[in-house]
Amino acid sequence: MNLGKRLSILIISISLIALVISFIVLNYYKSGIKNNVYENTKANLITKMDDKIAGRLEVGITNAIAFANDKNIIEALKTNNRNLAISELKGIDNKFSTEANFKQLKIHIHTADIKSFLRAWKPKKFGDDLSGFRHTISKVKETKKSLTTIEIGNIGIFLVAITPVIENGTYFGSLEILQRFNIIINQFKKDKENILVLLDDKFESTAKLMKNKVRIANYVLSQSKYDKDFLSAARKIDFSTLLKEGYILDDKYFYTFKTIKDFEGKNIGITLISEDKKVVDNIIDDTSSIINIALLIIVLLILILTTTILTSLKKVVLNPLNDFQQGLLEFFRFLNKETKSSQLININTNDEIGVMTKVVNQNIENTKTLMEEDAKLIEDVKRVVSLVGQGKLNQRIEKSTKDENLTELKDIFNNMLDVTSKNVCEDINKINVVFESFEKLDFRARVENDEGAISKGINNLADIISQILVENKSNGLVLEQSSHKLIKNVNTLNQNSNEAASALEETAAALEEITGNISSNTNNIIEMSNLASSVTTSASKGEELASITTKAMNEIDLEVNAINEAITVIDQIAFQTNILSLNAAVESATAGEAGKGFAVVAAEVRNLATRSADAAKEIKNLVLKATEKANDGKKISEDMISGYITLKDNISKTIQLIKNVEMASKEQLAGIEQINDAVNSLDHQTQQNAMIASETHDIARETDNLAKLIVNDTNSKEFTGKDETKVKTD
Repeated sequence: MNLGKRLSILIISISLIALVISFIVLNYYKSGIKNNVYENTKANLITKMDDKIAGRLEVGITNAIAFANDKNIIEALKTNNRNLAISELKGIDNKFSTEANFKQLKIHIHTADIKSFLRAWKPKKFGDDLSGFRHTISKVKETKKSLTTIEIGNIGIFLVAITPVIENGTYFGSLEILQRFNIIINQFKKDKENILVLLDDKFESTAKLMKNKVRIANYVLSQSKYDKDFLSAARKIDFSTLLKEGYILDDKYFYTFKTIKDFEGKNIGITLISEDKKVVDNIIDDTSSIINIALLIIVLLILILTTTILTSLKKVVLNPLNDFQQGLLEFFRFLNKETKSSQLININTNDEIGVMTKVVNQNIENTKTLMEEDAKLIEDVKRVVSLVGQGKLNQRIEKSTKDENLTELKDIFNNMLDVTSKNVCEDINKINVVFESFEKLDFRARVENDEGAISKGINNLADIISQILVENKSNGLVLEQSSHKLIKNVNTLNQNSNEAASALEETAAALEEITGNISSNTNNIIEMSNLASSVTTSASKGEELASITTKAMNEIDLEVNAINEAITVIDQIAFQTNILSLNAAVESATAGEAGKGFAVVAAEVRNLATRSADAAKEIKNLVLKATEKANDGKKISEDMISGYITLKDNISKTIQLIKNVEMASKEQLAGIEQINDAVNSLDHQTQQNAMIASETHDIARETDNLAKLIVNDTNSKEFTGKDETKVKTD
């Protein structure tokens, strides 16, 4: 597959992929439009509800703060003057009755002890304690700060704004403004949206004054005005789905809800909010239409872009590339010797392909010129190689080319011939003639008229070989003469070596006997040293036992002291008991007949105390004797430790003397052993000398034979100075 088809397929594939991706993405967004619209509608309705509630609470708290700062309201609370407060609130009602934002505001004033002071809408009901269930009023009293919240009242759910009534830092009570959801319901109704304020039926008992209770699922309707059609439709929806998903739809309405939390964060109900389903469907349809139009525009753009790219690609790139390809293929056929010439590529453009074509054409022309020069150079190389093959190393390549590689090869080849002719010779045939003469053991031939290093080396080698042969012949003659003298001397050496070996054997036997005696003495000294070490160990153990005995005597002394202290305590107890018995006897005598029995007991206690004191005295005497004996034993133990220490010092000195004798004996033994080893070594060497003398005798005979062979061998060769060679003399 050519490049044009591949590029076309690639561009079309990319376009199709882009189209498919666009289709998938837009359809994904299209499929998510419903959920997005539902979620946005839900969020908008809940946000709108939050804003409306916040607005009403802001109205409530702003007016509550203004009313709480009214001098007459403050004065009424300070003086408990309800009539003043009623008069002031009537004036406020008349002032705001014409304004829609302030209609249906209910003002309630509380005392400092959290009791109802005045209900503007029901002045006759007052004085009831609110602290048990109106925790918001208690919080305002505690913090002295305003707050807004939602609470359950007697007739349903209210928006509450409470502020403290304070003058000069003194808390006189609080004022609250209560609002129902009617104004918010009317505001939503103007926008064709509906609201149902629903109280959780768990708190139904709190709203005990609600009349004509309308129930929806687990809720009770907490508003007096409502759209009956919307209420009927709301009763049919599945509240469990609504609470789980956050929204639900039927044929007419889109429903969502907002949880209502009271001051303490408890869920007390919900506000069910609806939007006309047609409005929601119209938003979905409008958004889907926009996506369809976007998809159509993307398809048209991709088709136009693909067609434009393919047309431009063929005209600007593919056609010039095809011409460029044909020109290159023809040039490569020329390079591969398939054709004898190559035409230039015919492309006349100023783009990248045109610039590339000009560069290729220049290279085609340069290549032709280089190939012709290369061919001439190669022919010259063939000529030189042929002559070098015949042994003529004085030839050189003369042709040249612009090809740097071939020029470098030419220079390397010529340099190689220069170095070879310098290091070897200019004509190898002359060397072959000399080597043929050497093969016939005739070393008189030379390479004539050649300055090559190997030629000179061969001539020098021939001279050296001749010198070696002359030297060998001379040495052979000398060796032959000397071998006779060597045989005679070796015989004398052999006889002397045998006599020395016999004398050394007798000396070695005597030294071995002396070595045995010294070794026995050394062993006895070592045994004496070991026995002395054992005595030292026993003395150390005796000293250790004596130390343990001294320690035990010290411990006994401590225990005896403890017994003495205990006996002293017993003696004191006996003395106190005796005193008590005397006191008891006096008391019994004072008591008369009634104390006789107690007197007998007191006498027995006194006797017991006396015996305890006597026994303690005897034990104390025994303990004193034991203490004296323990001290005597301690002194004896200390004397034993001193004796053991002296004994150890004497034994240590004795061991040191024994070690000195042992060391001297070992040194004597080592000296005798060294002498013995030296004698044995001399004996061994003497025996080896005798053997060597015998072997030397044999070698001398072989040397005599070898000298005769060397002389005969050199006489068989032709070399310079052969006939003038004689025996060397010193």
